[in-house]
Amino acid sequence: MLFEDPRLHSLEIYKTPLAGNPQRVTADQLAVIGRYLDHHGTAAYGPITQARAVVTGAYRSRGWQVERATTAGWDLTCRHGAQVLRIVTRPFHETILGRDEVAAAADPGWRLIVVDGLDLIEFDGPQALDHAEPITYRIPPP
Repeated sequence: MLFEDPRLHSLEIYKTPLAGNPQRVTADQLAVIGRYLDHHGTAAYGPITQARAVVTGAYRSRGWQVERATTAGWDLTCRHGAQVLRIVTRPFHETILGRDEVAAAADPGWRLIVVDGLDLIEFDGPQALDHAEPITYRIPPP
């Protein structure tokens, strides 16, 4: 895991995990991090990947076609007949949404699925945003 790699102990995100983005990464750190990424440029391990795998398995077992959606404001596109869902997956302890995901939540087919073990807690866009509270703010330059 990334956190266990001694070459990455000085990463800013470990020092201030709830700070705003972007956070500084040195060239050496980036080279190490690259070894932990899949071909989409996303982490190939950890709780978010595990949550995505649980949701993928659950929807496939119900007869849905499931595809990764890496740059769309959601994680998975699920199809069952004419129905299409755009699903964001999160582990129970880390339910943070970015700007693209909040914007995508206006889509009636958008869902947030929080994974707690093997239990899936599902929210549609309005439900998710009703529970959301902002934790960072962007201040544009004057």
